Amino acid sequence: MIVHITRHGQVHAISEGEETDVFFAPGDPPLSSLGRRQAWLLGKYLRKLGFAGEVYSSPYRRTTETGQIIADTADVPLCLAPGMRESNGDGENMKKFRGLTAIELQTDYPRLRVDRDISYPWWTTDAEAADDVEARVAPEIDLLMTRETDVLLVGHGASVGAATRHVLKRHAPELLERPRFPWNCMLTSMRLAPEFELLRLSSTDHLPDEAMTSNSKKREQVLEILERAHK
Repeated sequence: MIVHITRHGQVHAISEGEETDVFFAPGDPPLSSLGRRQAWLLGKYLRKLGFAGEVYSSPYRRTTETGQIIADTADVPLCLAPGMRESNGDGENMKKFRGLTAIELQTDYPRLRVDRDISYPWWTTDAEAADDVEARVAPEIDLLMTRETDVLLVGHGASVGAATRHVLKRHAPELLERPRFPWNCMLTSMRLAPEFELLRLSSTDHLPDEAMTSNSKKREQVLEILERAHK
C-alpha cells in the first residue's frame, strides 16, 4: 500500500490585487486557473505512476476542487477526509468562516462520493498548535492505513505536514528532519507494505518551474522569503 500526500493547488485571490500568504489562504476560495493546471499535472503524473486508489480531500473548496481534478484525470474515486482540513491557528480566522456542507460540495464537485456521515460544521473555532493538527489528522491516516488500496490525501500546508510527520514517526523517525516544503500540488509518497519505503518527499518533478507556487507566491518569491527567514 502507498500513501500519497499533496497540498491543494494555487488559490484564486479573494479580491482584485489581493495576495495570499505563502502558508495560509483565508476563507474558502476556489482554485486559480494555475491551481487547476497544477492539479491536472499532478493527476496526470499519478496516472503515469499507475495510481488506481482513492483520493481523500479536506472539505475546503480548494482541496475538494484539487481532488476532483486529480480524480477526473486519474479516473479514481473522490471522498472527504475532514481531519485533513486547514489549521485554525489562533482561532481568529475561523470566527466568520463558513464552509460548504457535504451535499453542497457534491453539487459543485460531482465526482465526490460521500461515503460516511460528515457532521456540520466540520470545522471548529478552537485555536490549534502543530501537535493539535497532528492529533486530528492521525485518525484519518490510521483508518486509511488499514485498507489495501493506495490513497492520496489532499490537504493544506499544516495538515499535509502533520500527515507526513505522523507516518514518519511510526515508520522512519530518522527521516523527520529531512527538509521539505509544501509547494502547491507537490507530492510525497510512502510505501507502507510490505515494508516502509520513502518514495518521494515534497517532490515537484511533475511541475515546471513556472507552475511552482505556494498560494499566490511564485517559486522565486517563495525562495526569497525562505532565504530572508533563515538569515
